[in-house]
Amino acid sequence: MTAIAIVGATGRMGRALVHAARERHEVRISGALASARSAHLGEDIGVLAGGPPVGVPVTDNAADAL
Repeated sequence: MTAIAIVGATGRMGRALVHAARERHEVRISGALASARSAHLGEDIGVLAGGPPVGVPVTDNAADAL
């Protein structure tokens, strides 16, 4: 399984990547990075993208996301 971290996770492209990753069983989202000014810090990236939780909170810390 390939683990990916999404940079810019709260934007339109980031959310589209979450949807695409859900369709691929060989891909697992392991991190979600956003700006320190994001209102979505701490939210589950799956829920933020409009789906079920994936257990990955949005963070502004690159080390945590990676």
